[in-house]
Amino acid sequence: MQKVLPFYWCIILSAFAHTAFPQESLPVFRTYGASQGINQPFPYDILHSENGYVWIAGENGLWKFDGQDFRHYTHEVGDSTSLAFDFIWVLFEDSNNNIWAGTYGGGVSKYDPRTDRFTNFSYEEEDPNSLSDDRVRGIAEDPNGNIWLGTSNGLCKFDPSTHHFTRYSTDDGLLSTTIRQIKLSADQSQLFIATGNGLNFLDLETMEFSGIQHVPEHSQSLSHFYIYDLHEYPEGTLWIGTGGGLDKLHLPSGQFTHYYQSSSNPYAISHDVIFSIEHHPEHPGKLFVGTLDGLNVLDIKKETFERIRSDRSSPNKLQGDNIYNVSAGKDGSLWVAVYNEGIFQYHPHYHKFNSIRFIPDATDKYYSRVSSMIQHNEDEYLFTTYSGLFVRNVKTGKTKKYTIKNGDQSSVNRLAMITRIDEDIYWIATWAHFVYEWNHRTKTLRPLPHQTPPDQFFPEFNLPILHDSQGRTWIGNSEKGLFIWNPHTQVPDPFPISDTLTHGDNHDEFISYIFEDSRHRIWVGSQGGLNLLNEEDSSFTKFAHEENNPQSLSNNKINHISEDHLGNLWVSTELGLNKFNVENKTFTNYYTRDGLPSNVISSTLEDADHNLWIATAEGISMMNTAGVFRNYNQQDGLMDNYFIFRAAYKDNDGRLYFGSSSGLEYFDPLRIPENTTPPKVQITGIDLFNTPITPGDSSGILQKAIPHTEEVVLTHEQSVISFHFTALNLINGHKNKFQYQLTGYDQTWRPVTSHRSTTYTNLPPGHYTFRVKASNNDGFWSTEPASIALTILPPWYLTWWFKTLFTIALLGVILYQYQRIAQNKERLEKLVLQRTAEIQQQKEQIEAQHDSLRQKNQRIESLLRELNHRVKNNLQLVSSILNLQSRSVKDQNAKVALTDGRMRMQALSLLHQKLYVTDDDSQVNCKTYISDLFDQIEAAFKSRYKTFKYDFTGDDFSLGLDKAIPLGLILNELITNSFKHVQEEKIEINLSLQLEEGIVHFTFWDNGRGLTASTIRDSHSFGWSMIRSLILQLHGKLDISEGENTKIQLIFKK
Repeated sequence: MQKVLPFYWCIILSAFAHTAFPQESLPVFRTYGASQGINQPFPYDILHSENGYVWIAGENGLWKFDGQDFRHYTHEVGDSTSLAFDFIWVLFEDSNNNIWAGTYGGGVSKYDPRTDRFTNFSYEEEDPNSLSDDRVRGIAEDPNGNIWLGTSNGLCKFDPSTHHFTRYSTDDGLLSTTIRQIKLSADQSQLFIATGNGLNFLDLETMEFSGIQHVPEHSQSLSHFYIYDLHEYPEGTLWIGTGGGLDKLHLPSGQFTHYYQSSSNPYAISHDVIFSIEHHPEHPGKLFVGTLDGLNVLDIKKETFERIRSDRSSPNKLQGDNIYNVSAGKDGSLWVAVYNEGIFQYHPHYHKFNSIRFIPDATDKYYSRVSSMIQHNEDEYLFTTYSGLFVRNVKTGKTKKYTIKNGDQSSVNRLAMITRIDEDIYWIATWAHFVYEWNHRTKTLRPLPHQTPPDQFFPEFNLPILHDSQGRTWIGNSEKGLFIWNPHTQVPDPFPISDTLTHGDNHDEFISYIFEDSRHRIWVGSQGGLNLLNEEDSSFTKFAHEENNPQSLSNNKINHISEDHLGNLWVSTELGLNKFNVENKTFTNYYTRDGLPSNVISSTLEDADHNLWIATAEGISMMNTAGVFRNYNQQDGLMDNYFIFRAAYKDNDGRLYFGSSSGLEYFDPLRIPENTTPPKVQITGIDLFNTPITPGDSSGILQKAIPHTEEVVLTHEQSVISFHFTALNLINGHKNKFQYQLTGYDQTWRPVTSHRSTTYTNLPPGHYTFRVKASNNDGFWSTEPASIALTILPPWYLTWWFKTLFTIALLGVILYQYQRIAQNKERLEKLVLQRTAEIQQQKEQIEAQHDSLRQKNQRIESLLRELNHRVKNNLQLVSSILNLQSRSVKDQNAKVALTDGRMRMQALSLLHQKLYVTDDDSQVNCKTYISDLFDQIEAAFKSRYKTFKYDFTGDDFSLGLDKAIPLGLILNELITNSFKHVQEEKIEINLSLQLEEGIVHFTFWDNGRGLTASTIRDSHSFGWSMIRSLILQLHGKLDISEGENTKIQLIFKK
C-alpha cells in the first residue's frame, strides 16, 4: 500500500489541470450525508483518532464513524455525562486518547473512550478557576499534559490534576481575546495561537507571548488580521490561513511568502479566504488548502496550485466549494468538510475507474449514455451515444461531438452500434433510422446509399451491426430479424434464422447481438436464444434454455457475446451469465447466488490475466480464474451502477471500456488498486435481552466501555446475550466480512458473514471467550482477532459458597452419624467381647470334640484301608481259585460257570480298584470304568478269536455306587455273553452311554445271533436272572430290538 498510494495521488494531483475533460480527472469522493447515516450539513472539524475512528463535529452534535455506521452524540437534558452542547467548533485528541470537543456556547466536553462518558467544563462567573468563555475554537496539549483552550474571551490552560483553568488575556500579551486556532510547534517549545488580530507565539518555558500582526503596507507581515488556521510543514515552516490569502512563514528567519487569488493565473489559489490547511503523509511536498471557493493542492516546490472544484452532476465528486476543513486520514484518505453540503472522503482506492460524461451539463443523463465504442488508432477513439458520435483524442485530451442533421435530432442521433468497414469508414446503426456511414478522414456522417427506402425493411429499431472478416456486413433488427447487406443491390437481404421467423412465436426475429469468434464463426444472439451460422447451407444451429437442464442456456434473451482465451463463449443474458463450451456444447450458468451483483448481465470482457470483467445492472464484477467474484459499484468510483447492453470494448493496450446509463467507464484492469491493509477489529457493545449495557447503568455489569473491558460476568438468568463488533476499515466498510467464535461453546469459527452482531441464548454456566476477526473490502483478513472473556455464573445451588456450606453441613451430618456409629460400635464391642468369650469357650469345646472325632476318623480310615486291602486280596484270591478250578474241571458246563464267576469277581475287583484310587469314594467315572472293563474282558477272551473289535462312545460323567455297581455287572454279563455266544471268529461290539437331561441311555449291540425279547424273558440262566435283578435295582427299563443281531437298550435315571 505504501507503494500504491503515492502513485495514485500523482495521477489525481497532476491530471485535472491539463485536460479538456475536467469531469473525467476530478478525484472520486465518497459522500456522507443523511442517506449514509449522518445528518451534519454544517461540518466544522474532522478528527482521526488513534484507535481508527473518524470524529466529525458541526452544528448537529458529534459523530463517530467506523467505516460503516455513524454513532451520534448529542446533549441529553438531565444527563451531566452527555455532550455539553450540540454546536461544536473544534476537536482534539490528547495523549490519553480522550477526545476534546470545543462547543460554541456550552464550554468544552472531554470524552473518555474507556467509560463512553463526557466530562464537561464551562464558564462560571464566580469561579476564576473555570473556563473563561463557553465558546471554544482551539485546543492543544503541551508536553506537560496541560490542555490549552482558545475561547472567544481569551486563552485558558487546563491542569488535568487539579481541574483548574488558568486564564490569559490581552493584558498577558495576547493580540486579541478572540482565539480561532492553537497548534503546538513541531519542536514542542511553543504554541502558535491564531487570533482575530494576528498571530501569537507563547514560549512554553518562559511563558512569554510575542506576536505578528497585519500591516497593510508591509509585505513581511500577515496578509490579513484574521487567522483561520495554522499548519507547520515541514518543521520550521508555518502555513497561515487568513481572511486575505495564504501565508508561508519561515520561522528561523521570520520571512513571509504570500499566495493570493488571481483571475489571470490558472495556477493561483482559488480564493483568499483560507479555512483549512493540511498535508498528506502519503504525498510529501503537497499541501491541501480549503478555501471559500474550492479545494486547492499546492505544489510547495513549484509554488503552483491545482484546483479541485465541485461537480454537482456527478455523485462521486465534491458537491460544494466552501471547504471548511481538510483532514488527512491515517489510512491514506483525505476527508473534506464542505459547508452546507456535508462530508466527503477521497481515497486512491476509490479511483479504480475513469469516468466520462460526454454531456456533463445535460439535465437528463439519458443523452450521455454510451452504446458502443471503437479504437480508430493509437490516439483516437469513437463513441456512439444517445445524443450523437463523439471522437476523442487521448493524446490532446480533446473531444468533439458529431450529429446527424436530419429530422428529429433526438431520435436520429440515438446511435446504437458502430462497426469498422474500411480504414476510415465506419457504419453506425441507429435506433430508428437505419444505418449511417462515418468517414473519419472527412469527419462526415451520411446515410447509406440505397435503392429502396430503408423503412420498408426496418420499420422499427435497428440494434446490432457487424462487419466480419469475410467482408460481409450483418445488420440486426428488432422485428424483422437478421439481414446481410448486399453491396450490389445496395439493400439488405433477409437472412432468416429459423423457419418460424414470420410466425413471431420464438423471438428469433429480435436480433440483439452479432459476434464473430476467433475461428471466424458467426454467432447471432436474439431474444429467442443463441444461434450459430452453418456456412455450408446458411442454416443456424440453435441453443436455447431448457427447463430442468442446468447445462442449457440460462435465459433466451441475449445481450452480449464475447470469447475468452480458451475459445469459450461468454453469453450475457437477462437472467444470468453463461460460459459456453463450444466443443461439448454445454453451458455453465452463474447467478447472484454465485457472487454476481445482479442477474441482469449487460456484457463481458476478458483481461490480459484471463480475469473476466462483467458489466451488470448493479455495477461491474470481476471473476478471477478460480471463479471468485469481486464486485464494484458507485462506492468504488463508478458514475452509475447500470450498464448498457452490448456497450463493451477492449482496446489495443488492454484497457476496458463499458458504457453506462450516465456515460463511459474505462480502466486498466491490471492497475486496479487493492486495499491490502487488514482492518483493526473491535468489539463495540453487548446487549442483554436486546438492551445495551453501558458503564454505570443499573445493571452494574460494566465499569468501562466494552472496547476497554477484558471480561464480562453475567448471571445464569441473563441468558440472551448479543455481541456487537466492527472492523475499522474506512474504505468501503460496507464490504467488510466477519467470522466469530465463542470458545467453550462453538467448536469452530462460524461461517463468514457481513452481519456485525450475533446473539447467543441459554448458555450454560462456565467460562467463555468471544473472538471475532474481519476482512476488509478487498478480502484481506485481520491478523489478530478481538476478544472478550465471558463468565456465566451458576445458580445459587451450584455456586462455590453453596457447595461449601452444603459440604460443611454434610460433613456435620456425617460426623454426627459417625459419633452415633462410634457409640453403637462401643456398645457392640462390649457385647462382642462377651459373646466372643462365650464363643471361645464353645470353640474350645468343639475343638476338643473335633480332635476326638479326628482320632476316630483316622482309626476308621486305617480300618478301611485294611478292609480294602483285604477285600482286594480276597477278590483276587477268589478269582485265582476260580481260575485254577476251571482249569482242573473237565466238565464244560462247570468250566463255563467257573469262568463266569471269575469274570464277575474281576468286575467287582475293578470297581473296587476305581473307588480305592479316587479321592471321592462315592462316585465312579463311567467312561473310564467301562473302557477299563472292556480291556479286562478282552484280555480274558482274546485267545478264542482272531479278531476282536469294539466301539465305545460315551459322555464323560460319573455315577454313584448304587448305580455304577449294577451297571458294571450288567455290562460284564452282556460282554461275557457275547464272547460265549458269538460263533464267528470275528467279534464286534458297539456300546453307547449317553446322558440326556438326567437320564442315562445305555445301548449294547454285538454281531452275535439275535435274541427275541421272549427268549430273554423266559430264560432261567443265572446271568439273565442277575441282569433282571440289577435292572430292578437301577429302577430302569430294558428294551430289546429283535433282528439278525441283538440290540439292547437300558434307560435309567442318573
